[in-house]
Amino acid sequence: MLQPAELAKSLSRSSSILGIPSATPIKNIVLNDPSGISFLALKKLQQLQYEDNFTLFQNHFVTKDKKTLLLFVTPTFAAGNTGKNQNLFNAIENIADSLNTSHSNTNTQYFGAAVVSQNNAAQLRKDTLFTQGITILFLILFFGFYFRKKRAPLLILVPVIYGAAFSLAAIYFIKGSISVIALGTGSIVLGIAVNYSLHVFNHHRHVSHIKNVIKDLSFPLTIGSITTILGFFSLQYAASDMLKDLGLFAGFSLIGAAFCSLVFLPHFISSGHHTNVQPSWLDKISSVRLETNKWLVVVIVLITIFLYPQAKKVGFEPDMMGLNYMSPKVKLAETKMNSISGAALKSIYAVTEGNELDDALKKSETLQTTIDNLKTKGFISTSSGVSNLFISDSLQQKRIERWNAYWTPEKNNK
Repeated sequence: MLQPAELAKSLSRSSSILGIPSATPIKNIVLNDPSGISFLALKKLQQLQYEDNFTLFQNHFVTKDKKTLLLFVTPTFAAGNTGKNQNLFNAIENIADSLNTSHSNTNTQYFGAAVVSQNNAAQLRKDTLFTQGITILFLILFFGFYFRKKRAPLLILVPVIYGAAFSLAAIYFIKGSISVIALGTGSIVLGIAVNYSLHVFNHHRHVSHIKNVIKDLSFPLTIGSITTILGFFSLQYAASDMLKDLGLFAGFSLIGAAFCSLVFLPHFISSGHHTNVQPSWLDKISSVRLETNKWLVVVIVLITIFLYPQAKKVGFEPDMMGLNYMSPKVKLAETKMNSISGAALKSIYAVTEGNELDDALKKSETLQTTIDNLKTKGFISTSSGVSNLFISDSLQQKRIERWNAYWTPEKNNK
């Protein structure tokens, strides 16, 4: 605006507006401000408008084409509290079904962080029950086939069940709740915990008296379980609450399983006369000494040399939203929201703080410079903020000095 060319353009636009008969409502503004300085302030106010696809129609938020009505709901509970929010989503679902039924030409959808969290939790519960059910079924069939005893699968799984119950009881007294994701790792913990009782039961096939079984296994099983348990408990130093819950659940589960395998399980195993056990096909496979096969060692070394460079090429999922599970219905709602306002679902809020307002404004101005640079580089598509409207005292003083420096006595006399 300080450049003569820009000032001439502004005066030309003002002259054109004054010549339009229908522009009567704004003629007074133009007459009072022919250079258009006041419009600069209006442009800065317009920068506060983050999304231009919404408008108000009869006190309701609608899109510009007036085909989509938006309602904003703030749940009482946090997005992660999926149990409490489930009641809200059930009510919204009933309302949506009722509207879709009574008005066939309408389609009601809902989407948000709480909806995605609830979808994740529901799917995790289903996956946990399914995977653990498949694991337990496989173990029952495998142990029954291997030991040729009806009681074998049940006895081997007793320490696993005891360990899970012991872990949940311990977590209840420690913190009272646990992440669903941590429980979803139950299949992994199940695979580790079942080894303890399996060692006891399998060793009894080769040792006649149960006392000798406990004597042989108590030390190695205790030492082995301690190292694993401490490894899981070390997750308490992680920043993620989910990893902390996983460490607690797995650690206490293994403590309970090891304790039950050495203390309670022997009472359920008969200690009768020892008979020679015929080696099974699994025993024959496990007795093969692979490390003595030189050709096999050479092949493993060559494969390792080939795969080592490939291991460095493994990448990580850059889109964390890709790790979330969303049902087809929720994905459809997300697609609809993206078509209305793609930026609404990808917004980042930056807040500056200071001991007083001027300190916060100074930090906001520094942040705005960084945001503008990122926008220039293409990392940010759009942004809005108050930095251009509310400025710090120091920046305001610089602009005043610049203004005074421009209006020299010679220019004022003109």
